[in-house]
Amino acid sequence: MPRKPKQPAEIALWRFAMLASRSSLSPPDWERFYGFISVAARYQVGWDHHEVARRLTEFGFSKELARELGEIYWHGRCVLFVQGRHYSFGSYDYGKWLSKHGIPLT
Repeated sequence: MPRKPKQPAEIALWRFAMLASRSSLSPPDWERFYGFISVAARYQVGWDHHEVARRLTEFGFSKELARELGEIYWHGRCVLFVQGRHYSFGSYDYGKWLSKHGIPLT
């Protein structure tokens, strides 16, 4: 099991992973996971959904659940990015605001 990290987003993901039920996520689990997404966005962490899934499997999550949470992470990052830019549908080109790794550029 990885040690407790020192960076804010790593701490938030670690906290989620240490407290989460791996069989059925509870409302507090989701709150911690969404908090992790918010922290990752605030600190402009350059992780894509694959990196989040990899880290979660290291914390003992099944590959399937880790993959699903990685995708939820990615969608959350996109929502926060688009909300922060106040885009309306059709007014942006994904290629212009995503890096080659799929991370929103700020």
